[in-house]
Amino acid sequence: MTIRNLEGFFKPRSVAVIGASDRARSVGNTLLTNLMQGGFTGQILPVNPRHRSLCGLPVHASVADLTITRDLAVMCTPPPTVPGLIADLAARSTRAAIVITAGLTALTDVGGSTVKQQMLAAARPCLLRISVRTALDCSCR
Repeated sequence: MTIRNLEGFFKPRSVAVIGASDRARSVGNTLLTNLMQGGFTGQILPVNPRHRSLCGLPVHASVADLTITRDLAVMCTPPPTVPGLIADLAARSTRAAIVITAGLTALTDVGGSTVKQQMLAAARPCLLRISVRTALDCSCR
């Protein structure tokens, strides 16, 4: 394993929160709030097609609407959306992604490929680094 793009995880200058939310105690809300209150000094870019602003930040409707290359994307969206979002992030030169969801290996397509396999295949051409966490791994307090 190489160290390529690990700085995206450990020293990001910008973080896209895909699935950012205003719902109290949701993973998307907890992630956004923790980034803002935890002392992160880089640019925070919430992504959600249903909001115009969250926590005083402008919200982007999609990954395609992001205006800068993100060092890190944190995703808390349903499993079926993950492979397409990873492909979009890879195409926009995102260096690293953390996927927080459940069911990546349980869901398969007609050919028997799991969502996790599809996600990894989408990341491979651009060497986008991915860390997967189930929603149960994250404490939302």
